[in-house]
Amino acid sequence: MSGRGKGRGKGWYYKELYGGGGRGKSAGRKGDSPMDMQDDACMLADVSGSQTGSSNDLRQVLQRIDGKSYPAYNDIAGTYKFPHFLLLVDRIQKDPYALPSRVRVRVDWADAGFPQNCVASRSRRTALCDYLTRAFW
Repeated sequence: MSGRGKGRGKGWYYKELYGGGGRGKSAGRKGDSPMDMQDDACMLADVSGSQTGSSNDLRQVLQRIDGKSYPAYNDIAGTYKFPHFLLLVDRIQKDPYALPSRVRVRVDWADAGFPQNCVASRSRRTALCDYLTRAFW
């Protein structure tokens, strides 16, 4: 029984299996579980009004703004299509002390090459996302 302490530290699997209420929190409330946050993180950003183009378009913009000040880098916000993935530049760092830039890569399932059974259940999907996060972090 060592290592177990009065119900603290139990993850979403335990809460899904036995209910997630307690301490005034309602079970099943959207946004509470790590999976809800993870699902939100996997969605495409709304980049309306932002730059959209190919990898060559991104290269041209980067060459044009090379060596300029931080505000010039706002021009690269948007979505860029590469041969096997999409590059999404959601947010650009406005100055050296601001929040860092947020950039994502979206790969089609067919191009990723993972077996279909990797997403057959919620726990397998979580395990795959955890593996990928640790591989790139």
